[in-house]
Amino acid sequence: MEEYVQKVKAEIEGLHQFFTEWFNGKLEESSFARVENALHRDFELVTPRGEHFNRDEILTLIRNAKGTDPQRKIWTEFVSCKRVDNIAIALYYEMQEQGDKQTRRLSTAVFTIGTSLKWLHVHETWAD
Repeated sequence: MEEYVQKVKAEIEGLHQFFTEWFNGKLEESSFARVENALHRDFELVTPRGEHFNRDEILTLIRNAKGTDPQRKIWTEFVSCKRVDNIAIALYYEMQEQGDKQTRRLSTAVFTIGTSLKWLHVHETWAD
């Protein structure tokens, strides 16, 4: 597996682990820098419902969700990754469990590759 693929896979897994711990209320406020540093200044997210969020909007939503769901579990299953110049495009499944409810989405993530990876764009589709 190429080095950039390993880095992308680790970043996807690491950020989703952060989300689990953040929503569960297990992290200190200072750890929010993890997600702030990961998202490119031009980051955008399209949810499975077709909602569109820019970086500032999604950071506000995530920050306000700290500790709101102590039982939520989030995990990923890596599918593939391609690279074109300084851009990586990854495909992965994201699963979430909230009590008795489990959801599954197929996500496409675009990263910039430089001294560090930055999330540039995510588009999610329901995969249930």
